[in-house]
Amino acid sequence: MDSNSLKAFLTVVDQGSFSEAAEQLHLTQPAISKRLAALENQLGTTLIDRSHRQIRLTDSGNRLLPHARKILDEIHNARIALSPDSNLIEGELHIIASHHIGLHHLPKWLRRFKREHPQVTINLQFMESDAAYEQMRKRNAELAFVTLSDSMLPNFHVYAQWPDPMAFVVAPTTLWLR
Repeated sequence: MDSNSLKAFLTVVDQGSFSEAAEQLHLTQPAISKRLAALENQLGTTLIDRSHRQIRLTDSGNRLLPHARKILDEIHNARIALSPDSNLIEGELHIIASHHIGLHHLPKWLRRFKREHPQVTINLQFMESDAAYEQMRKRNAELAFVTLSDSMLPNFHVYAQWPDPMAFVVAPTTLWLR
């Protein structure tokens, strides 16, 4: 099992299609298919059911999925641990924020973060909370600041960062209040 084949498998699953996985990994669709076929041949089992329009994992694919994530995470962690200055936090951080949070709460947090971690390049995107959640589900970002949390899968860690009180405001001439 090589890491490139596992990454192809995970990206197909996360993106929901072979073509989107190819785009994400900067490969061709046949290259993605070849990596997945090699992984399936090596494991002696089918991981993705290709008979439907949508990507569907087989039972074997579902069993491999959490292990593949852990393996690639550990490879990433090993690279960081072996880097010359493993205490230095650097690289690119993909963040998604809803417009409301981006306007009202995020600037102060971003200034502090950049002051504490100047070697980190921040890639910030703004989108609605439900779209941000979908991008997080596809693993296209490491962090999202959103205003919804009830519908999130239990494997996401949700932290309340800022209280945002809600007020009901009406015009003084509203007839129904009389």
